[in-house]
Amino acid sequence: MSLSPRPDLFGLLCDLLLRPLSLVRAMSEGRVRLRWVWLVGGYVVGAAVGLLALLGVWMPVGWRAFVGGIGLALVMAWIGAAPFFFGPGVNLSLRVLVTFSFVRSTVALAPIMLVGFTLLFSPALVFLLQDWRVIIGFLLSLGVWGGGIATVMLVLSERRDESRLLRWVAIAGAWLIAGLLWVFRPVDPLNSILWMSALVGLGLGLLRPLSYLWQASLSVALLLLAWFGVPARRLLPWHPVFVDELALMPLPGLGWLLRRACRDEMAWAGPWLLRVARHPAQKQVAQRALDGLIREGNGHVGLFWLSTDPQGIAWLQELSQAVPSCHRLIALYAHLAAVTDLAAWPAVIQAHQEVLTTLPPLPGGVAVKALLEAGASTLAAERWATAMAALTRATPPEGVMADPLWEALTTVRAWSDQRLPMLLKDRAEALAALWETLDQLDGWPATLLEAMAEHLLYLLTIEHRRGVWVA
Repeated sequence: MSLSPRPDLFGLLCDLLLRPLSLVRAMSEGRVRLRWVWLVGGYVVGAAVGLLALLGVWMPVGWRAFVGGIGLALVMAWIGAAPFFFGPGVNLSLRVLVTFSFVRSTVALAPIMLVGFTLLFSPALVFLLQDWRVIIGFLLSLGVWGGGIATVMLVLSERRDESRLLRWVAIAGAWLIAGLLWVFRPVDPLNSILWMSALVGLGLGLLRPLSYLWQASLSVALLLLAWFGVPARRLLPWHPVFVDELALMPLPGLGWLLRRACRDEMAWAGPWLLRVARHPAQKQVAQRALDGLIREGNGHVGLFWLSTDPQGIAWLQELSQAVPSCHRLIALYAHLAAVTDLAAWPAVIQAHQEVLTTLPPLPGGVAVKALLEAGASTLAAERWATAMAALTRATPPEGVMADPLWEALTTVRAWSDQRLPMLLKDRAEALAALWETLDQLDGWPATLLEAMAEHLLYLLTIEHRRGVWVA
């Protein structure tokens, strides 16, 4: 009998508040049980009630205000969950949607509302209402709550790619209207002040400036540590971009840290780069980091890794289709990664021939260029001798580090080795060695080499049928 693992309630609480998109995915895929999420909501409400009861020892609240505040706070928090049933366009089951919306609204709204509605039913309300700052603060908080609900709804929507722009538009609109109310006072100035407070709060709820204070500070601290020599591998997992999916404003130094991590070890940094690319508001940072790698001359290493990873392929294809000024290398690798039909390789390589001929000898690009040129010449060859001549030209220059691409090309070139026995059986054994090399490659390079090997075997078979001894 297997015991289910103990849930990380603090982690679930952080996900509810800061990573709603990841939590919804985990709930939909069954990686997070729904009863654990309900448990987090119960703990938060229980802790808030306990603290309020403790404060009631020193405050003349009364049991009626205490009970009425709890009931009304829960009702209002659950009413705040109603927009999630109409706003998000994500394809969620009813159980997941109900659990997330009710618990998230309870955790985010109920604790503060408990205090507010308890005071509403207490004798202290009479004194509080005499202070205009309390009323403005309440309306400001109400606007912040509304902005927070709108933020989560935009992040969870199917068109989450547009959520960043929509949030900036909503913030600008709310503060513009508040500014107009301040400059052009209507007949009733009191109503103007009240509306201004709510609109300013709405903008603050969408912008979340308090979260940005610690996030920007931590981001700058990580940047300084990287400048002083701390490896990016140790710093990047601590970056706040991986903690908060609702962060809207740019975090200083994130793009530089991503570029350094990719330069150091792309196989490790690639998944972190893709996580930033999937962030609802920071994906432009990942795109700028990739553009910076290309400008620095390290683009081939990063693009090659992305073009062999399923999520990286999806991102490259998205960039090549959605960005008008997409770099030619990004379009090249996106097109290469999209090839599934072996017969399509000649046309694909020919379409990017201009890019291949103008590629400078950058790290990682020499092997890719040699592979594509050898593939184009080999697949276009109609006779064995022509294919062998093309493979002979695919020789690594001096000073280039050996990698799986060069090893695979070397194995293919073994077919053109004059010392190799001329029997078809021995040539087939060389082909078997190629398959072992293909196990080290993923994605489009393995597909291209497979197409080359099949075409070479076809040409070899034709030559033997003609009775020609190939050497």
